[in-house]
Amino acid sequence: MSNQVRHDEDLNLWAQQQAKALRAAAEARVNLDLDFDNLAEEIESLPQSDRREILSRLEVLLVHLIKLTESPDPQPRRGWWLTVREQRKKIKRILRESPSLKAYFLENFSDAYETARERAAYNLDIAESMLPADCPYDADQVLGQDWGPKNRHGLE
Repeated sequence: MSNQVRHDEDLNLWAQQQAKALRAAAEARVNLDLDFDNLAEEIESLPQSDRREILSRLEVLLVHLIKLTESPDPQPRRGWWLTVREQRKKIKRILRESPSLKAYFLENFSDAYETARERAAYNLDIAESMLPADCPYDADQVLGQDWGPKNRHGLE
């Protein structure tokens, strides 16, 4: 267990290591009455819900950052800020529990922005082409507790 990550340190990495160990035991023909292949597959799928949740929350977070940047309407801004704070907290919690998912977060950042851009354009009732094609925020800004985008219309 020297190179093994503990379950409570990083669920994602732990699941990958355990699945690999089960497959190695199956290949070595360890004489236990276990369904090694399906056990390994199930263990690997444990962090899948965290991956889906990160992506979903990132998309919602980006939609609200885009709306805060682009909307000329002063009214719904408080609700958008509350959503931004909530999504940041939830994403950070998942990344604390499975730090190795930070790579997944970064790998999927631009895809999440594309989806968020489409949703934000629909929500703001504007053409998608009116929004930046590339994400104007970096990952540190998006997760930054005290950072917020500047509104193009001078709203706070």
